[in-house]
This record gives sequence, C-alpha cells and structure tokens, in this order.
Amino acid sequence: MSRLFALLCILCAFAFLPVACGSKAPRQAQSPPRTATSPSAVGGGIVVGKGEAGRESTAVAPSPAPTGQTGGDPGMVIPTADAGADGTSTVPTTMNTPEATQPRETTSTPATQTPEPEKVLYVHTEEYVEANLRAKPTTASDILDTVPYRTSVRVLGGEVRNDEGESWYKVAYDGRTGYIYGELLVERQPKPIPPGFRGSVVEAATGKPVGGAWVYLANRIERTDSAGKFRFRVPAGGSELTVMAPGYAKFTAKAAEVARGRVALEGLDARGVYLPFYTAMIPAQRERIFQLIDDTALNAVVVDIKSDEGLVWDADVPLAREIGATYEGFDLEEFVRKAHERDIYVIGRFTVFKDTKLATNRPEWAIQSSEGGLWMDDTKNRYIDPFDERAWDYYADLAVEAANLGVDEIQWDYVRFPVDGDLSTLRVDGEYTEDGRINQITEFLAYTERRLRPAKVYISADIFGLTVWHTNENYLGQRLERVVRHIDYVSPMLYPSGFNSGSGGYKVPPAHPYGLIKQSLENTYERLDKLGLPVKVRPWLQAFYDYGWGIPYEVPQERAQRKAAEDLNTSGWLFWNPAAKYDPESFVANP
Repeated sequence: MSRLFALLCILCAFAFLPVACGSKAPRQAQSPPRTATSPSAVGGGIVVGKGEAGRESTAVAPSPAPTGQTGGDPGMVIPTADAGADGTSTVPTTMNTPEATQPRETTSTPATQTPEPEKVLYVHTEEYVEANLRAKPTTASDILDTVPYRTSVRVLGGEVRNDEGESWYKVAYDGRTGYIYGELLVERQPKPIPPGFRGSVVEAATGKPVGGAWVYLANRIERTDSAGKFRFRVPAGGSELTVMAPGYAKFTAKAAEVARGRVALEGLDARGVYLPFYTAMIPAQRERIFQLIDDTALNAVVVDIKSDEGLVWDADVPLAREIGATYEGFDLEEFVRKAHERDIYVIGRFTVFKDTKLATNRPEWAIQSSEGGLWMDDTKNRYIDPFDERAWDYYADLAVEAANLGVDEIQWDYVRFPVDGDLSTLRVDGEYTEDGRINQITEFLAYTERRLRPAKVYISADIFGLTVWHTNENYLGQRLERVVRHIDYVSPMLYPSGFNSGSGGYKVPPAHPYGLIKQSLENTYERLDKLGLPVKVRPWLQAFYDYGWGIPYEVPQERAQRKAAEDLNTSGWLFWNPAAKYDPESFVANP
C-alpha cells in the first residue's frame, strides 16, 4: 500500500511540473530587417514636355545600414510628412504582437514586443531641388506634387521595382499618395542647404552689365537681371559654371575658380558662309571652306544638319533611322571637332516643316491636299503640318543630339507654313487663320527652346525678309515680335533679289544693295527696340546671281551688303550661295 501511494505521488509530481517550474514564455517575434539600399548616383537633368516641366535629380545617398538592422525605440520622436524641419511631430506607435500558443493552466505573462515604427525617409537631391511625387513608379507618369529637399515622407510598404528595374517607393506626403524615385530618398535627414552661389556677368571690353544671360550651375539654370546679377540657391561646390548670352562667346569654368562670381564675356559676332548638306561631307570641299574662313574675316560656318529633303547626319534618334533619314556619310561629330580645332563657330541649319522624308513616312503628320494625298509646293516638296505636334519631339530630339555633338548654334529654317504653291488646296489640322498660324509657330519655338536650353546651345531662326517690313504674316505664321521671344539670334533673309519692285523706294531693288539692306535693318531695330529683349540681329545676305533682273552679284554688291550690316552694328552677317562658291575678296578684313 505504501509503495502504491509513493508511486501515485511521483505521477502527480510530473503532472503538475509546468505549474511548479513556470510556463515557458512565447518567443519574442523578430522585427523584419530594415535594409537600406545604397543606390548609385544617376544622371539628372531638366525634363521638359509640351507645356510642362519636371525634374528627376541626381541623388546622393548615405552608406547603407547594416543588413538585418531592425526598427528603433517604440517611443522615439520621428518627423512625419507634415513635420517641420525640427522634426517635432510624434508618430504614434502600435503593438503588433504575433499570436503565440500558450500552454493551458498557465498564469505567466507573455514577453513585451518591440513594435516597428513607421518608416520615414527624406528627400536628398544633389542640387537641393525638389523630388517629383508621381502617380506611378515611372518617370513617364504624371507628377502629382513636388517634395522639397530635406522633407520627410512616410513609406507605405517596401521598395517597388518597375519594368525597367528602377527602384521606387510608395509614400504619403501632404495628404497625397504617390511614388518617389528610390535614389532620391535616404534614411537620415540631410544637412540644411548651405549659402547659395551668386555673381554678376559683364562685358569684358567695357565692364557693362549683361542682362538676360543664361547662367548654368550643374543642372540649374538662371538668368541675369538688368544689372547683370544672378543668384543660385545652391553653393558652387565643384560644379561647372557656364554663361551664355547673345552676341557673346560661351563662358565655361569651375564656379569655385571664378573670382567673386564675376564673369566677363568676350564678344562674338558670327561672320559666316553657308555649306550645303552633301558638300559638307566631302573632305576637299569642307577643307576649301575652312581655309576660306582661316584666310579672311570669316569666323563661322552654317552647315546643313537637316536638309531640305529631311536628311540628317548619322544620328542616333530612333525615328530618323526608322524612316531612313540618316546619312551615314555625314559624321557630324567629326565635322564639329575639325571646325573647332580651327576656332570656327558652327551653326547647324535645321530645315523644319519642309520635310519630304518624314511626310512620306508619316503621312498622317503631313499637310494634306483637298484633292487627295499630300499637299506639295511648286517644286513637289511635302511639308509636315505645324499643327500636328507629334513631329515636334522628333525635331527637338535631333536638335538636342546635334547640340550634344558640339554644334554651337541650332538655326531653325522653314519654321513656317508653306507659301509656294496652291494654298487653296492646303488642309491642316488646326485654325488656319493669321492668329492661328502665328500662335502655332510661336508655340513650336517655345517648346523647342525648353528642350534646347539645358543643352547649352544658342538658338536662332531664319525669317522672310518681308517680315521686317510688314506686321502681317503673309500666310507664313512668322511675326517678328513673336519669333524673337524664344531665340538668341534672328536672321532675316534680306536677299535683294527677293524684294519686289518699289521696295525701299527702289524700282530695281537688287541694284541698290546697300540702301535696301540698311532700310531693312533699320525697320528691324525699330521694332525690336520696343521689346527690350537681348535678341541679336544677324542677317542673311546674297552671294548668288540675281534671278529677277539679271544683275550679277559679285564682290562690289556683296561688300555693299556687308557694309550696310556693319554700319547698323548687327551681330555679324551670313552669306548664302547654294553651291558654296564664294570670292575671298568679299570677306577681307576692313574692305
């Protein structure tokens, strides 16, 4: 009996062992590791669309946190999206204790969980610019808002990778939800913006201030005021400073090396001749023109980079290659390099809407004929409809590539509606009225200016000579006062042979080259002076046989035109001969 009782006691002891020893507490759940990705810096720049500008900036991120780093103190103070710079807002925390299976008949208390705080990241951009909050994780998506540098955002979930493999984060900011490019976000709040960089731009020869100059610091652009002053919110650091103004040579230097931020611009008046597309790619012909420039008062060449037919150099723009517009025999980069080796200023003439190559490959973009098919001018050329803005990106893409290859200036030609042909059969997809035409040409110039300015290239446009004599646009869409708002140089084509009898008071205008050019330029300046813009005038002059009255145009007539331009202080002059045949005597210094 006593042995049986002892056995029962032992069995009871094992049965109640958990109570005696205490229940084993459930294991504390580990917070998921918060791994900070160290993104590599990506190139930034100004992204411009029709009527809308945005910016994806280069990001500078701190070193990554060690893999496996967990959330912090549940009672810490963290700035939220609407917190001030001092980060005084408190983020409420919540317990997230995972379920644990508790043994029966236990009185022990589970271990306390350390909750993960809401993840907060900060905008950190190289040039202290805002980050774009987008509707979707792609730069092609709409911009919902911009988030200033150093501002915190609340992360909603983890990292998101788009189809291109780019890192994005879904975040909440100021009541909006959207996506920010991952390389623009860091875990620690960046330092405040240091003092900005400021300076002035003057004319080297006189010390006079240069107003309206374009000033570039890294990927920011400012303009000088009337006193020649400029200011950036960002410090100079090691960034490159570039300054450009019509009538002056481009200035480039390390900003830190510019004493007191004072930039002195050297004057530049381009004196050039025209070199056709096919001639430019023949080494002997190119050398002939370059030698002519070396030996005379010339200092510039105007070369076709998009011909009247629509052909371009061996460009990389996909559409140009798709439609067969590229000409592999024309290496534009090499052409520019050889010209610059001889200090020759390169102006890229770009024929715009006169474009048979694009029109035949994209007929839905072209001007139509009421008689069926595509409208053609008197010489069977086809034109892109200026109202169809799908071609604008193509032209801008080509011009930007040319600028990146070193072309100093993009010169728009045929930036107008056609006038040589039966206009009664012409059909366009827009308001074909005087105001409609003028507005559309102006909009094209405004859009391409936004695309080209970040490329640090000068912009010019050719206009009809009669445009400076009349305020009506004669079906061209060109009005002097509107065109010049989006360019640096305006080049009226003042070929005396293009004027009708009676122009300037002359029965035979080509017989009076000096007087006709002088009056045309006086009209131009009278109208431009009222605008107060920094745009410069640089006329096209005639170096070809007079087709109207049969007057030979040789050295005397060419020198007379040149003298008229110089007497009116134009910012240089350009001579046109379709075969690039010029007499050096027309361009001697001080004739």
